Amino acid sequence: MPNDFDTANSVLRQAFSVHGVRMTQRGDAGATLFTADGSYRFDLRPWLGETLSLTGVELAAAARRRVAATLAQLAAGTLPMDFDSHILRVRMYAEESLADRADSIVTRRLAPGLSEAVVIDLPEGPQLLAHGELDGSTDEIFAAAVAQSLSGEIHTVSTQELGYGTVTVVTGPHRYVGATIHDLAAHVDPEILAHGAVVSFPLPEYLLVYPLGQNDVHEMLFDMRTATTELFDAGAGVSPHCYWWRPGSGLLPDLQPVGVGIV
Repeated sequence: MPNDFDTANSVLRQAFSVHGVRMTQRGDAGATLFTADGSYRFDLRPWLGETLSLTGVELAAAARRRVAATLAQLAAGTLPMDFDSHILRVRMYAEESLADRADSIVTRRLAPGLSEAVVIDLPEGPQLLAHGELDGSTDEIFAAAVAQSLSGEIHTVSTQELGYGTVTVVTGPHRYVGATIHDLAAHVDPEILAHGAVVSFPLPEYLLVYPLGQNDVHEMLFDMRTATTELFDAGAGVSPHCYWWRPGSGLLPDLQPVGVGIV
């Protein structure tokens, strides 16, 4: 009697568990293998095709062979890692703070003086992701990390009256709030951003957004620089600088520093 998929996968799951590897099925054709060194994508289709007509004894033997071959792939580093099973996040950093590690980690310049890096969000704290640690291009890894930062964390939006205008404050109980700059219109009313804004990243838990058009440029910059500096000085700051943000700049915004000549 042919085996069904559930039976074949159950036997394979048990064979992996003997070696301390946990297999979690994802759809009909794939699975994730969780090991002490990370998690990996596993294609179930060859296994299912091979085992449909095997008896119970033959199925167990085939599972042991498949596990041995997969463990050899893991040892050789040829099995692709699984992005979705990692808790990837994007975190903002002062550019100079990553200068000595920039060549070895997944990072990119977001604006002059400001970098963003991909981290793995672990219980003991964020761990910077090293090049080669995941199978994929830098753009693919950043896309996954941005998506997970936006959908996997709580973000709170409020407004605060300053001396000359209103600033929108995006915050959250985590260090990845800066990732909201990649989809600012989802967190701040697009109507008030029609003319652009000045933004800042004073702390990992804060993004300040000051929509343009409320007052003249000197009053706006006084408000933003005052609010940004107060937060930056209050903790482990990211950047004390302010940046121009313009609508329609896309998921990778073109942030430009506010000119030092404007006072």
